Amino acid sequence: MFIIFLILSETSVKSISSPEAESLYALATNMENPLKAMEIYRKLVVHYPDLAYADSSMFRIGMFYYIMNDYSQALKSFKIIEKKGKDSPLFKKVRFWIGVCYSLLGDSVKAAKYKKGEEPKKEGEGCFAVQVGAFRVKTWANNLMQRLKLAGFEPFQMKSKSGLMKVMVGRFKNREDAVLALDALNARGFEGFILNLCHH
Repeated sequence: MFIIFLILSETSVKSISSPEAESLYALATNMENPLKAMEIYRKLVVHYPDLAYADSSMFRIGMFYYIMNDYSQALKSFKIIEKKGKDSPLFKKVRFWIGVCYSLLGDSVKAAKYKKGEEPKKEGEGCFAVQVGAFRVKTWANNLMQRLKLAGFEPFQMKSKSGLMKVMVGRFKNREDAVLALDALNARGFEGFILNLCHH
């Protein structure tokens, strides 16, 4: 009976159409339980390797490991996407995170190779960013910048109309990427919130 159930389960998964894969991906991204979400992401990676959902799912799996401080597993996940080359829309993004993982694993040579010129989002490319701090004293802002860099992030500063030096991370084109960055920051002990810089 168990074998029959297993075969039926496998058949039903493999016969899922692309619209249903889209529904599964949407379900996973809205789940509050990350472990259950990972199960769905892995299913999408296995059964839909040629769809965009596969790369997005693998990236989220990698970020999950990153947030859990398992940089070796995160690296393996990002490497799977990298092997697809520039055909993957996430190619530059995963190369950046591969560099971050190598840095945190203590391999500065490989980290430099990957991070050089491969940041996924440079200032001015997107509207969404994570504000990590705001200071009237520039030295304090610089200290936070240094801590963020040591943790593997790429911060930048913006001066507000009131004269505050805001320390930001990322210029993301969509809020989803900013949420991932905020999760990663929280996992490394930083607090922050998402801003839409195009509306400021």
